Amino acid sequence: MNIKTFLALLDNAEFLLVLVVIYEIGSIFLSRYRKTKVLLQGILIGMIGIIIMSVPYEFSSGLVFDTRSILIGSTAIIFSTTTLMISTLMMFVYRIYMGGIGTIPGLLVITLTALIGFLWKKFIYHKVQKYKWLSIYSYGVLIHIVMLICMFALPYEFAINTLKEISFPVLIIYPIVTLLLTGLLIYQRERDFTSQKIKEAEERYRRLFDNKHTVMFIVDPDTTVIVDANQAATDQYGYSREEFIDMKLSSLNTLNESEIKRAVQEAKDMNRNSFTFKHRKKDGSIIDVEVVSGPISFEGKIFLYSIVIDITTRVKALQALENSEARFKLVVDHAPDAIFILTNFRFSFLNKAAMDLFKATTQEDILYTWGLDFFNQESKASVKQRIETLHDNDIKILESNESIVTLNNEILDVKLTLVPIVFEGIQAALVFVREIK
Repeated sequence: MNIKTFLALLDNAEFLLVLVVIYEIGSIFLSRYRKTKVLLQGILIGMIGIIIMSVPYEFSSGLVFDTRSILIGSTAIIFSTTTLMISTLMMFVYRIYMGGIGTIPGLLVITLTALIGFLWKKFIYHKVQKYKWLSIYSYGVLIHIVMLICMFALPYEFAINTLKEISFPVLIIYPIVTLLLTGLLIYQRERDFTSQKIKEAEERYRRLFDNKHTVMFIVDPDTTVIVDANQAATDQYGYSREEFIDMKLSSLNTLNESEIKRAVQEAKDMNRNSFTFKHRKKDGSIIDVEVVSGPISFEGKIFLYSIVIDITTRVKALQALENSEARFKLVVDHAPDAIFILTNFRFSFLNKAAMDLFKATTQEDILYTWGLDFFNQESKASVKQRIETLHDNDIKILESNESIVTLNNEILDVKLTLVPIVFEGIQAALVFVREIK
């Protein structure tokens, strides 16, 4: 071996690495063509192979050495089988075109390197995790030992002289360059994969965020400023997206600044994630909203992701229900007849007249106790059967004469009127009682 051979092979290896860096730049444009990306990768790698084969180290007339084995070996590990086959075929055809005494060894190197790379990837590469880089270096040594063996396709004496000259630099330079090139391509693939996942995640977020059905805001918790709002928010509040951006929450929320900051901090610290506020729309009208908010991380900064639900109709319905219940309680409490509610045969409500009828001092004396215990033995079965059938069919009201037992064991004859109702979401009996004297 002479220093000239060593430097010539090293120069060709360096040239290959430069071309691969250029390929990395070109691969950015390949990402636009997903359907034909594999085909285009094969063509691009094949062209790089042809370029390095065009500027080889010429050992003798017709016998040249270059770094195609490194390129094919790395391609076999990193890229798809289709890409490998296309690029290998291009280099195979070009080597035939070059001709010369080294044609047969050259074609053998191309073919065997591709085959070994395919088998190594299938049976070894993906199974080795802990010492992957050592595995790649060993792979580089193997394919270039095979490359040197291929020299025996030359006349014997010529093969021996060739091996004496190139074996040492090939086994020193080529496995290291194989490791470097494969590492560079692995880094590029992982970077592209991560970039693609980030892009897909951003697209999913944007599709989720930019909907017309659920109001969403992204808020800077440090300044309480809105940094993004979706289409549903502009529809609900009347502001444009541009007007929302950089708007403070105090422009929407009727709470004062300190109360808003306290709520925002609770959401940021995950101490609380659900809030009920009153919000002011652009036209000045006030709506009741429920806000579900939690922290998200974006570009190293914490923001609040808030979903806003208009509950104005629900709040008004609850207020109407509360007013109705209050009126009902006011009327019932002052009714002259005893009135109580039985839910699952237990007292759920009694008015003052009912307490007096049963001789109770406080509601706690009777509330939630078993209602049938306050009827005499003859009336228990009758009342139980009537309550059980109260919600059947179209029964509006049931009346009967029964006997009740007070807390001081006094027996009273009463007229009982049962009305089916729903109390606190449960089927119940509204009972009117009038003593028969």
